Amino acid sequence: MRRHLESLPPGSLLVVRALPAAAEATSQELDADLDSALNTLLVDDLDAFLAGLAERKVMAGPVKTIGDGVRVTVVTDPDGNRLQVGQPPA
Repeated sequence: MRRHLESLPPGSLLVVRALPAAAEATSQELDADLDSALNTLLVDDLDAFLAGLAERKVMAGPVKTIGDGVRVTVVTDPDGNRLQVGQPPA
């Protein structure tokens, strides 16, 4: 995941959830967990973000609305890395 951070659009917010065990983990363990975790990227305009991905032949799963109106989908890159992308309610 870390190697993809530089390619995120300006203003993107990446949300990473840590478990209590992370306080005692080594940096190598944290790095491995980060690479295998389903992280969430929050964007201002999910439809525009997905259109940009489609132009690059990257497809996303179905868009779902969860919680208080957060729209989310999961994108899988050619290497098999999964990223949840979401748009908070306006």
